[in-house]
Amino acid sequence: MAPAGIGIIRISGNEAVHIVDRLFTDARGEHVLASAPGGFFRYGHISDPRGQRLDEVMAAVFRAPHSYTGEDVVELQCHGGLLLLTRVLEAVLSAGARCAGPGEFTKRAFLNGRIDLTQAEAVMDVIAAQNEAALQNAGRQLGGVLRDRIRTLREDLLHESAFIEAALDDPESYEEELAGYNERLVAVVREISDAIESMISGAEDGIRLRNGVRCAIIGRPNAGKSSLLNLLTGTERSIVTPLPGTTRDTVEESVNIAGITLHLIDTAGIRGNGTDAPDAVELLGIGRARQALAEAELVLFVADTAVPVTEEDRQLYRDAAGKPCIVIANKTDLTDAQLSPEDFPGARIVRLSARTGEGLEELKEAVSTLLLHADPLQADEIVIASARHKALLQEAQEALSHLTETIAAGLSEDFYTVDLMNAYASLGTIIGEEVGDDLIDAVFSQFCMGK
Repeated sequence: MAPAGIGIIRISGNEAVHIVDRLFTDARGEHVLASAPGGFFRYGHISDPRGQRLDEVMAAVFRAPHSYTGEDVVELQCHGGLLLLTRVLEAVLSAGARCAGPGEFTKRAFLNGRIDLTQAEAVMDVIAAQNEAALQNAGRQLGGVLRDRIRTLREDLLHESAFIEAALDDPESYEEELAGYNERLVAVVREISDAIESMISGAEDGIRLRNGVRCAIIGRPNAGKSSLLNLLTGTERSIVTPLPGTTRDTVEESVNIAGITLHLIDTAGIRGNGTDAPDAVELLGIGRARQALAEAELVLFVADTAVPVTEEDRQLYRDAAGKPCIVIANKTDLTDAQLSPEDFPGARIVRLSARTGEGLEELKEAVSTLLLHADPLQADEIVIASARHKALLQEAQEALSHLTETIAAGLSEDFYTVDLMNAYASLGTIIGEEVGDDLIDAVFSQFCMGK
């Protein structure tokens, strides 16, 4: 909590209005909240249980079910001083309220059926969004796009399962419908599987948009790594000198590039034991640089085009094998020399001057191409941005794949409903219709206080 012009204290529950009514009086000194309808908004004063006036406030009343939590809610809009808000909160607690846990207001909205679990998770994603694409995607999920899609797929699965159960109980009545049913079921399953696969295929992009990407800037000493960090952040975040080995530790900063939040890690230059061997402190920095490289999801390999490529450059590039990597041919303002693709096989090479900024747009385009398969700001539909959602979609996909194999093997229709309902349950867990208390607690434990 920090000082602000206005601070809001929210109270939710069956007794919320009555608790605040004991403390709030309007401009005429009357207690008016207990009989207030939903949408009531009134200026007045808040006092402690002993009657000592604390602050001028605006009180807003929301009646169930038309509130954020689906319960009766009162919001007190106070002046935003920390001490003052603490005293008002103490007064509300003394009058019979208790402190809410992390995410408890949103949890109550979910438990009261006002929102589903994907919308509840989207609340936190909206708050934590680090770039425009992540914010728009979270907003679409908050609006219920993912919920609606999952419910449609579940309805299709349930329809087929119910048909099979009814046909097994009374086969004579369903004789015509059962003719050629296996072929029709395969077509339905294929359609559902395609929809699920489409969501799974976009999940990697969505998770990157939501969480950002750890990006290690690596290279030999004096290649221009710190200059690149300063260029990308638009600040003098790292010290730059002509002396090799200036950076002794990792320097971290976050920046939005091409719609993606990159968590940049400027590392110490990595070099071996030559004539100018690194000292003990620099060796520690090199160790942290290698650790950053190991943990990175994207590598920006900075090569100095003003000097010949060395075996150390080639080995360092090989150390980054298996990770998305962009090789930056730096210092193009000093030389027209080109990097040979043979030295960096398979790499996207971008020519750049970290000093002048020439080539920066090409670098941004390379980052977008490497990390995203589509423009997230142009997408009309929801992009899966949760590892939990992706795992459950994969479970549903596996169940449907097993169903296809069951049909192909000519097994009895009794087995069909098992796979159909397994897929149905996995999808239900995404939106919170097939969940236990442990999962609910785990989801809402990640929320901030007051939400």
